Amino acid sequence: MLIADAETSILPKIDNQMIEIKFYGHSFSEADYSYFQSIFDYYNLYENNKVSLIFYYSKGFEQTDEVYRLINTYGKTLSNKDQGKNLTHKLLLENRLKIIEVP
Repeated sequence: MLIADAETSILPKIDNQMIEIKFYGHSFSEADYSYFQSIFDYYNLYENNKVSLIFYYSKGFEQTDEVYRLINTYGKTLSNKDQGKNLTHKLLLENRLKIIEVP
C-alpha cells in the first residue's frame, strides 16, 4: 500500500522529465472516473507534452473503446471545449497514448 505524507506523494512530482503513466486491469466505470480525472488534472494532460498514457490489457480483454471514451469524457471538462474535442487525436498524434496487449 502506498502512503503519502508531507514529504512523499503517490504521484511523481511535476518536473521537466518524461512521465509514463501506466494502467493495467483498471475499471473504466463511471465510479472510477474521478481517479483518472485527478491524475490527468494533476499533470495538465492537454498542455504537458512530457506526459504519456499507456493502457495495458490481457488478450481477450481489449478496452480500446473504453480508453477513448475516458479521454473524450475528460476532454469535455477542459475549459476550452475545442481542445477537449481533439484531446484523443492530439495524444495519438504526439505518441502520448498507447494501448498495448500484455504478452
